[in-house]
Amino acid sequence: MHSKLKAGYAILIPAFFIYFFSESVLRQSAVANVEPGTMNVDSVIAKLPSGLREAFSYRLDVSKLRDAIARAPNDVELAVLYQNLADILRDPLEKEDLYYKALNLIPDQPEVSRAYTYFLLRKEARMTISIPQYHRYIAKLPPPEQFYTWNAGLATMRAAKMPIQDIYGYLAPLASERPAYRDFRRLYEELADISRKMRRSDMEERAKDLEDYCFDLPSIDESLSQDLKKKIQVLQKK
Repeated sequence: MHSKLKAGYAILIPAFFIYFFSESVLRQSAVANVEPGTMNVDSVIAKLPSGLREAFSYRLDVSKLRDAIARAPNDVELAVLYQNLADILRDPLEKEDLYYKALNLIPDQPEVSRAYTYFLLRKEARMTISIPQYHRYIAKLPPPEQFYTWNAGLATMRAAKMPIQDIYGYLAPLASERPAYRDFRRLYEELADISRKMRRSDMEERAKDLEDYCFDLPSIDESLSQDLKKKIQVLQKK
């Protein structure tokens, strides 16, 4: 009997420590946000044992995001913060609810791409984004965001172990588009490989041609860097 009680206390004490310690530091951190420099939370966390450090860091990150959500100045920032919190939450129901809120807050905007990707072909969720819906969303995005959203959708389908026919249907529209960046090469390489496995020789050849075409294009980073330099030069002339 005594040994069982001791084992119970051994489990409860760390749990209570995490709760009360984190509550205390979170309150102090809130005060420190009002009075900058009064507390270094990172130094406190660094002194914790590894198990407690991970639990407290998670709790602190969630608390900061919830506070930011409460103070969001507009719908765009609120949608981004909803997704930031959803990205790290361990509760699947609240995670889904936050992505859903973000998607309905500013539908079709570039800032909700993570929510679109989350609901892509997701079964048993409160909503499901079909491949045609996802394609229509991508078409509304600026070119750099288009690549990242194409890539994110492919990664989601791969993680869900979707049939090769579904992945082929997802990537096939790329064969009708002229890529803007070298980064698209990997998507055309994927399309060519899938087309070969499905014995779609015409599509395989088309995908390979576009893959080769990508080699002479700038990367997204290079293009954005050049755009930034041009803007700086314009400002310097004023």
